[in-house]
Amino acid sequence: MTDQVVELVIYKIKPNQVENYQSKIIHHFRELVKSFDGMIGYKTYCAIKEEGLFVDQVEWRDLASAEFAAEKVKEMQDDEIYAPYLSAFEEVKFFLHLKHVA
Repeated sequence: MTDQVVELVIYKIKPNQVENYQSKIIHHFRELVKSFDGMIGYKTYCAIKEEGLFVDQVEWRDLASAEFAAEKVKEMQDDEIYAPYLSAFEEVKFFLHLKHVA
Protein backbone atom coordinates (compact mmCIF):
# COMPACT_ATOMS: atom_id res chain seq x y z
CA MET A 1 0.00 0.00 0.00
CA THR A 2 1.24 3.48 -0.85
CA ASP A 3 1.54 6.45 1.51
CA GLN A 4 0.24 8.82 -1.17
CA VAL A 5 -2.65 11.08 -0.24
CA VAL A 6 -5.11 13.13 -2.22
CA GLU A 7 -6.14 16.53 -0.97
CA LEU A 8 -9.58 17.72 -2.03
CA VAL A 9 -10.58 21.34 -1.62
CA ILE A 10 -14.00 22.63 -2.66
CA TYR A 11 -14.31 26.39 -2.68
CA LYS A 12 -16.32 29.30 -4.01
CA ILE A 13 -14.77 32.24 -5.85
CA LYS A 14 -16.46 35.66 -5.73
CA PRO A 15 -18.60 36.26 -8.85
CA ASN A 16 -16.61 39.32 -9.92
CA GLN A 17 -13.34 37.37 -9.63
CA VAL A 18 -14.13 34.14 -11.53
CA GLU A 19 -12.62 35.15 -14.88
CA ASN A 20 -9.48 36.60 -13.33
CA TYR A 21 -9.14 33.56 -11.08
CA GLN A 22 -9.32 31.14 -13.99
CA SER A 23 -7.10 33.10 -16.36
CA LYS A 24 -4.37 34.31 -13.99
CA ILE A 25 -4.58 33.69 -10.27
CA ILE A 26 -4.86 29.90 -10.15
CA HIS A 27 -1.81 29.49 -12.39
CA HIS A 28 0.41 31.54 -10.09
CA PHE A 29 -0.79 29.67 -7.03
CA ARG A 30 -0.32 26.29 -8.70
CA GLU A 31 3.32 27.14 -9.42
CA LEU A 32 3.81 27.95 -5.75
CA VAL A 33 2.28 24.65 -4.63
CA LYS A 34 4.36 22.73 -7.19
CA SER A 35 7.47 24.07 -5.45
CA PHE A 36 6.60 22.24 -2.21
CA ASP A 37 8.41 18.99 -1.60
CA GLY A 38 6.23 15.93 -2.12
CA MET A 39 3.70 17.40 -4.57
CA ILE A 40 2.91 14.87 -7.31
CA GLY A 41 0.00 16.37 -9.24
CA TYR A 42 -2.47 19.24 -9.14
CA LYS A 43 -5.78 19.50 -11.01
CA THR A 44 -8.47 22.15 -10.76
CA TYR A 45 -12.05 21.57 -11.82
CA CYS A 46 -14.98 23.99 -12.06
CA ALA A 47 -18.62 23.15 -11.58
CA ILE A 48 -20.66 23.07 -14.77
CA LYS A 49 -23.90 24.38 -13.29
CA GLU A 50 -22.68 26.56 -10.44
CA GLU A 51 -20.50 29.47 -11.47
CA GLY A 52 -17.60 30.16 -9.16
CA LEU A 53 -17.50 26.70 -7.56
CA PHE A 54 -14.12 24.96 -7.92
CA VAL A 55 -12.47 21.76 -6.77
CA ASP A 56 -8.72 21.28 -6.39
CA GLN A 57 -7.35 17.75 -6.38
CA VAL A 58 -3.74 17.71 -5.23
CA GLU A 59 -1.73 14.50 -4.98
CA TRP A 60 1.02 14.29 -2.36
CA ARG A 61 3.76 11.78 -1.69
CA ASP A 62 2.55 11.41 1.90
CA LEU A 63 0.43 13.06 4.57
CA ALA A 64 3.41 14.87 6.09
CA SER A 65 4.07 16.64 2.77
CA ALA A 66 0.40 17.60 2.41
CA GLU A 67 0.19 18.94 5.96
CA PHE A 68 3.45 20.88 5.59
CA ALA A 69 2.12 22.56 2.43
CA ALA A 70 -1.20 23.40 4.12
CA GLU A 71 0.68 25.08 6.98
CA LYS A 72 2.84 27.06 4.56
CA VAL A 73 -0.25 28.28 2.72
CA LYS A 74 -1.80 29.39 6.01
CA GLU A 75 1.37 31.32 6.88
CA MET A 76 1.40 32.98 3.46
CA GLN A 77 -2.12 34.33 3.92
CA ASP A 78 -0.59 37.30 5.70
CA ASP A 79 1.80 38.03 2.81
CA GLU A 80 0.53 40.83 0.56
CA ILE A 81 1.98 39.07 -2.48
CA TYR A 82 -0.87 36.55 -2.22
CA ALA A 83 -3.60 39.12 -1.52
CA PRO A 84 -5.05 38.87 -5.07
CA TYR A 85 -5.33 35.10 -4.72
CA LEU A 86 -6.91 35.20 -1.28
CA SER A 87 -9.25 38.11 -1.99
CA ALA A 88 -10.83 36.11 -4.83
CA PHE A 89 -12.18 33.53 -2.37
CA GLU A 90 -15.73 33.74 -1.09
CA GLU A 91 -15.44 30.59 1.06
CA VAL A 92 -13.76 27.22 1.43
CA LYS A 93 -16.54 24.65 1.67
CA PHE A 94 -14.51 21.45 2.10
CA PHE A 95 -10.89 20.51 2.79
CA LEU A 96 -9.86 16.90 3.33
CA HIS A 97 -6.91 14.52 2.94
CA LEU A 98 -7.77 11.06 1.61
CA LYS A 99 -5.97 7.78 1.04
CA HIS A 100 -6.67 5.18 -1.60
CA VAL A 101 -8.29 1.99 -0.31
CA ALA A 102 -9.44 0.08 -3.37
